[in-house]
Amino acid sequence: MSQELKKAKENKSMPDMFFSDNVSDLDYYKLVSYQDNVLEELEREDYLYLTEYEKCFPQMNEMPTGINTLLLFGKQYEQKPENSLKDSVFYTDEKYKNSDTVEIADVVKENKAADSTEYTFAKYYGAIAKMAVLAGPDCFDFSTRKLQPDTNMVTNLSSYLFDVSRRGEATSGMVTAANNVLDRGNSTIANVEYRYFLYNFIQRKAVSEEIQKNSVTDYRAHVLTQDGKMFVQFDEKYAISAQSSENKQNACMRFMWILMSEAAEGNFYAADGTTPFPIQKKAFEEFFKYNESLSCFQKLVNQKRDCVLVGKGIAEMEEFQSKLYVNDVSDSLGVKTFCQQYVKEKKEN
Repeated sequence: MSQELKKAKENKSMPDMFFSDNVSDLDYYKLVSYQDNVLEELEREDYLYLTEYEKCFPQMNEMPTGINTLLLFGKQYEQKPENSLKDSVFYTDEKYKNSDTVEIADVVKENKAADSTEYTFAKYYGAIAKMAVLAGPDCFDFSTRKLQPDTNMVTNLSSYLFDVSRRGEATSGMVTAANNVLDRGNSTIANVEYRYFLYNFIQRKAVSEEIQKNSVTDYRAHVLTQDGKMFVQFDEKYAISAQSSENKQNACMRFMWILMSEAAEGNFYAADGTTPFPIQKKAFEEFFKYNESLSCFQKLVNQKRDCVLVGKGIAEMEEFQSKLYVNDVSDSLGVKTFCQQYVKEKKEN
C-alpha cells in the first residue's frame, strides 16, 4: 500500500480517501483532519477509547472504526476427542479457571513445561511483536521513528520466538498448527479475526479424512495480558487526502460519518467475518450476541481494565516481526544483534 501511495503522490493522483492501517509513513502525505468536522458531530462517549485516541493523536488525520486485541484461543480437534478443552492447563489451573485473561509470562512458562515448543501457535507474523509491545510499549514508538529495545524487550522477544511455533500447516485452505494436539490441549495466539477460521473449521464439511481429523469442534478464548494490562489496537482506520477538491473532501467526511454510525458498524462487523471489534459501543455490545466465546474481551472493556493503546506503528511492528522470521532469529543474542541493526537502519532512513 505504501509504495502505491508514494507513486500516486508523485503522479498527483492520490485517492480521495484510503485505508491507512498498513501505511507506515503517513507524515509523508498531506491529510485532512477529522477534528473540526466528523469528530465534532460524534458523541465521544458513544465510542470506545475515542477520547483517549484523540489525546494520543490530536491531529486526527486518521479515523479508527474498529478495535482489536491479542487473544489466546484454546481449541479442541476432531482427531483427539478425548483431549478436550478442559484438558488445557489454562482451563484446569485454579488461577485461570474463572479468569478472562492469561498472562504472557504464563504462556511462555507453560510452553517450556510442555513436551514440544510448538505447543502455542502464532497465527501471523505480527503477534509476537505485539506481545513485545505489551511488555514494553515505549520500545515501539514508531510515531517518532524510534525503536529503543531495552533488556526486558530483548529477553521477552527471545522467549516468544523460542516458545511460539513459527509456521502453521495449510490443509485445503484451512490453517492448522503443526504438532499442537498435546496433553495440555491446544492454543493459538491471534487477533479477533481468527474467529473466521475457527468458524469455518467448525462449520465446514470434511472433504477428506485428513481434513476431518484436523477439524476444530470447539474453542474458547482468553485475553493476553502483561502485568494485568491488555493490548488494544485501533483498526480499520481511514484517511482523506488534502489533494482532493473541497467537494470531494466534504463527501468523504459525510461517508466517514455514516461509517461511524451504529447501524453501519453493526452491519459491517459481521459475526463470522474477518473484522475487528466495532468501536461504536452499542454495536460492540451487539457483536457478542453472536460471538459469546469472545466475551472475555467485552468484560474487560466494560470493567475499564488497564490497557496499552496502540494507534500508529502497526505496519512497522509487523515489518519488524517478519524480518525476525526471515533472519531466523530465535535466541537472546540474536534478538539483541537484530534490534541494534534495525535501530541503526531506522535512524539512517
